[in-house]
Amino acid sequence: FNRLLNQKGEIHQGVCIELKHFFSYEELSFSKLATVLILDRIQDPRNLGAIIRTAWLMNVESVFISSRNSVGLTPSVTKAACGGVEHVPIFIKNNLRKCLEELKRKNFWIYALDSQSRRAVWDENLQKRKAFLLGGEDLGIRRNLKNVCDETLSIPQKDKSANYNVSVAVAVVLSEAFRQNGQK
Repeated sequence: FNRLLNQKGEIHQGVCIELKHFFSYEELSFSKLATVLILDRIQDPRNLGAIIRTAWLMNVESVFISSRNSVGLTPSVTKAACGGVEHVPIFIKNNLRKCLEELKRKNFWIYALDSQSRRAVWDENLQKRKAFLLGGEDLGIRRNLKNVCDETLSIPQKDKSANYNVSVAVAVVLSEAFRQNGQK
């Protein structure tokens, strides 16, 4: 039995489940105050798992992940997400720029998180459809994606020469969006 489970993935703890239904992008309908995450080049599976778990708990309506230079949905990511993968629609996209442009057509305001931005996340009114673009641990956000964004935001910090871990940054930003949208 374990040999069969090991073929599916080495991190299984003796349990395997097969899903019959996957989320379809065509089925998505966003709420008036929807929050979406766009993740560019996240490479650490524990970070991606933590981001997905936080997305679930902070009522994110979907997560879009770059197919290039990203970890993808591995067994390690799924384990670190602790249930988040099963609750949040996740889409692997070949072209994040097209994804951003499509979200704009659906009346989303696109925010890039950048530690060098002078505008703090809690100075921004997030009571609208919003998408947060975050970059990978070492690589950051690609310039061609940042150019599509409506605004860059930062999380204030003591030392501008350092950065928050990407999963921590997601938690801070999503908590502020959750708070502003009156969700308790």
